[in-house]
Amino acid sequence: MHLGIVSDTHDNIEVAEQAADAFEDAGVDAVVHCGDIVAPFTAAVFDRGFDFHAVRGNNDGEWALADAVGDFGTYH
Repeated sequence: MHLGIVSDTHDNIEVAEQAADAFEDAGVDAVVHCGDIVAPFTAAVFDRGFDFHAVRGNNDGEWALADAVGDFGTYH
């Protein structure tokens, strides 16, 4: 199993897209975001061909984030 790990994207869409592209290009099976996605629109970047798991970070204040991730992954 190939695993991608990322954290602290803090709504930086460009960085999140670069990470998601790199994971997709590398053919990872799953990605774990270790916190601080921040808003649902950034989470959507990771809706790709891999399993996605996210952990709530101290800056993830939007409770809608759990629902957004839940549409395509797992929010822990």
